[in-house]
Amino acid sequence: MEVKTQIKKIKKNSAKKQLDNWKNKLIDFSRRNQLLYFKPRASLSVEIFESSAEIFRKLVFESKGLSFKHQIEEFQSFDLPGDEEEPPPGFLPGEAAPGDDLGLDSFALSEEAGDSSSALQTNKDEKSLSRSLSNLRTRSKASLNEQGVNILYLALNFLDWYDSASPGTGDGTAKSPLLLLPVSLDRKGLSGAYRLNLIDDEIRINPTLSYKLLRDYGIDFNKIEAIQEGFETIETVEDFEELSKEITTLIQGHDSKTKDWKVVDEASLSLFSFAKLSLYKDLEQNEGRILQHPVVRQIAGEMLEESELYPKGFSARNLIVAEEMDKKIDALGLNQVLDADSSQQEAIEAAKAGQSFVIQGPPGTGKSQTISNIIAEALAQGKKVLFVSEKKAALDVVS
Repeated sequence: MEVKTQIKKIKKNSAKKQLDNWKNKLIDFSRRNQLLYFKPRASLSVEIFESSAEIFRKLVFESKGLSFKHQIEEFQSFDLPGDEEEPPPGFLPGEAAPGDDLGLDSFALSEEAGDSSSALQTNKDEKSLSRSLSNLRTRSKASLNEQGVNILYLALNFLDWYDSASPGTGDGTAKSPLLLLPVSLDRKGLSGAYRLNLIDDEIRINPTLSYKLLRDYGIDFNKIEAIQEGFETIETVEDFEELSKEITTLIQGHDSKTKDWKVVDEASLSLFSFAKLSLYKDLEQNEGRILQHPVVRQIAGEMLEESELYPKGFSARNLIVAEEMDKKIDALGLNQVLDADSSQQEAIEAAKAGQSFVIQGPPGTGKSQTISNIIAEALAQGKKVLFVSEKKAALDVVS
């Protein structure tokens, strides 16, 4: 009786609370999110001192690989009394000679970088630039290898805005990247110069910012044709500059809260991750269907009746256990591609019966082989299989 009483006390909205908790863990809307509240990080971002339109032209229109210019450290010198340098011929004392203007040599082309017209001016000295590019390359390659997701982007144009819709975000001021270009950092050998290349992926408006502005302020970037068409209508530098003006007009003309927001011409190379945004949207848009699913409700902590767990006319007693395999399973009717012991066969038969379950076990106990056999049996039954994994390595093992 006590157990039944405890089951009855479980609130029906426990799945809803758990779903909200999952959503909050997927997307961080706090000031830690670089896509909403961008702050340059010393070793994981490189600011670029060039117009966004020019960078877009070189990377997208001309498909150039770009190198980097490091900033030369400036040293302060002191002249001793009576030790003034003689002026160059034809110049009076104190008159500046050609090349003496401030900033003429404030940047230097990275070693082996090549044509200076293809080099991006940065805000770092040589050592800091090399360290930052190395960190960015290492992190981005790790993400690609482990999860198959690119996180290295060149951000063009930033939105300076005030987030009045989110309490607890400091003074509310924010700087967010607008346009994200997917890029890679390549290097020849250990001492070669880094080169920045556009990769074959989607150029996109900042999806996290776009979602937040639509949800909290009603600003829809898809009203702009170039964004709606996936930037395919951007064919010239003028088109790019016009896009910036359209974004500014859309934002500032929305209402009194956004009239002072500004689009600023800045560029930064950094790591941005928004792969989980699609999961967040999926949970939000399909909340009703998700909350009705028995598996989701169980994971959320609800106790279900057997009638809710199994198809009509099916019972847990119908599941074949390991001890019954030799009696109830015809080995000639199996469609497995790898060997399986009795415990693995038990999981395979449960999957063939349409049951949902979790397989747990330490490395080397045959989980991947079991998954491969389950997929093989499902294909033999004429079914389609979607195999999902957070880690790319798991996909490679099974495939």
